[in-house]
Amino acid sequence: MNLYKPEKYRVIKGPDSEIAFCTCWFDPFNVINLYPQIQEKINITGSLYSKEGVSIILRNLALNPNIHTFFVWNNTPLSKTSFGIAGFNLLKNIWLNPQEFKKDIHIEIHEETLYKITSNVELVDLGHLDFNSALEFIFNYQINSKDLYMEQISFPEPKRDSSKPLSSERVGFSVRGKSIYAAWLNSIDRIIRYGNVKNTEYGNMQRELQNVNWNITNEDLENPFIPNLPEEVLKIIGLNKFSLNQYKQTLLNTKIPEGTSYTYGARLGNYGENNFNQIDFIIDKLKESMITRRAIATTIMPEFDSSQKSPPCLSLIQLLSDTDGKLNFFATFRSHDLFKAAIPNAYGLLNLQEYICEKVSMERGILSINSISAHIYEEDWEDALNILKCQKWEDVKTRFDENEDIDERGIVKISIEENEIVLELSDFSGDQVLKATSKTARELGMKLAKLHLLSKSDHYVDITIELMKAEISLKSNQDYFQDKPIKISDFEIK
Repeated sequence: MNLYKPEKYRVIKGPDSEIAFCTCWFDPFNVINLYPQIQEKINITGSLYSKEGVSIILRNLALNPNIHTFFVWNNTPLSKTSFGIAGFNLLKNIWLNPQEFKKDIHIEIHEETLYKITSNVELVDLGHLDFNSALEFIFNYQINSKDLYMEQISFPEPKRDSSKPLSSERVGFSVRGKSIYAAWLNSIDRIIRYGNVKNTEYGNMQRELQNVNWNITNEDLENPFIPNLPEEVLKIIGLNKFSLNQYKQTLLNTKIPEGTSYTYGARLGNYGENNFNQIDFIIDKLKESMITRRAIATTIMPEFDSSQKSPPCLSLIQLLSDTDGKLNFFATFRSHDLFKAAIPNAYGLLNLQEYICEKVSMERGILSINSISAHIYEEDWEDALNILKCQKWEDVKTRFDENEDIDERGIVKISIEENEIVLELSDFSGDQVLKATSKTARELGMKLAKLHLLSKSDHYVDITIELMKAEISLKSNQDYFQDKPIKISDFEIK
C-alpha cells in the first residue's frame, strides 16, 4: 500500500486510478459511507485539516505518481474556519507558485519533485458544489490511462526538536492571566519547557504536560486582547477577529454540520436520545439555588464514544458561584491541542459563561480550564518556540509592579520598628492576614514562602529583596523605606 502514515492521517486507498480526492474538514470515511460506489473510482481519499496536511498530500502524491487529477472539495462549515482556509489556501498557492510557498511545507520535500508533482497533477477545485454533486462529478469523470510521470519517491521524515524537557513536578501546573492570550502564553511556556516528548495514537509526536490548569481572570469578550504578532501567526493560533467571531457561538449551536459526528454545542444543548438541553438545566439549577454544586454538564456519551476514534476533547463543564456574587466557569478537556485549538475553545467557553450569567443575572467570574493532556504537536514546536522568544523570554520585566503585577493574595508592607523587621500581609479589604517580626530577612522570607502566603513568584523575589534591604538598614543603623534605595558606603541598593 503506497500511503504515508495512513494510521495517522486517515487516508483511504482505492484502485490504482489516476484520481485523488481531498475533502477539507470532512471525515474521508464519511465519503465512503455516504457514497460507497465512489471508492471504485478514487485512488486516494483523504482530508485536509491544516497547513501541515499539505505536506502529507504531497508525500502521498509522490508515492503514487500514476495520479494525474487531484479533486479538492471544501464546501463545509468547518472548512470555512481559519484553520480550513489556511490549509486550503496553502494548497492552492503551492500549485500556483511552488517556489514562493515551498518554505511552508516540509523541507525534506525537495524542489525538483515538488515541481514535477504540481506540473503533472491537475488540481481541480470543487468547492462550488454541494457534497452529492461533487461526488457525482468525480464518479462521472472520464478516466484516461496515463503513464507515470516520475518514479515513486519516499521523502525522509521531517526533523523535529526532540530535546529533553527541563526537570519538573511532571503533573499539575497552574497559570493565570488577565486575558486568554496571557494565560495561554504561560501554558505554552510550561509545555515547551517541561513537556515530555511522547508518541500519539496517530503516529506523530507531541510535547505533553499532564493536568495544566490555566485561568483567565478579566478578558473583555467584545474586545479580546490581541498581541502584536504577524497575521499569519494569529490565524494559526486562532486569535484573529475572524476566527474568534466564527467560534463565538459554537457552544450554543446545537446543529451538527454535515460530515461531522458531533459538536460540543450539540452534546451540551441536545444530549442523548432524549435531546436533553444541559445548558437549560444549568440555568434552572442556578436560578433554583445560587450555591448549587450541581450546575454541571458533560459531552461524553460512554456507550457511543467508547467505540469512536475521536471522542469529544471537552468532556465536562461546571459553574460555581463565588462569595463576591460572581459566577466562575470550570471546563475540563481530556485532550487539548494547546497551540492551535485552545484559544478559540477558551473564547467559546467565555461566551457560554457570559450567556449563562446573563440568564441568571450574575456577573462573570473566572474561566478556569483544566487541560488533562495539554500538548503541542511536533509540527507546531518551532512556531511555539518563536512566539515564546519574542513575546515572553526576550522581554522579561526586571522589576515588580504592584499595580500591574497584582498578587491576588494581598499586599505586603515591610518596616522597622523597635529594632526589628516587621512584615505585614493584608488582603485587599485591609484585614491583616499575617504580622511577623524578626531581626533577619531569612526568617521572615522563609516563613512567607513555607506557608505559601503569596501567589506569584516575582512577588516573592521582590519581597525577599526588600527584606534584605530592611536587614541591611537595621544593621547599619539607617532608615528604611519600602521600595526606596538604601546606601552602603558608596553603593546604592535598589
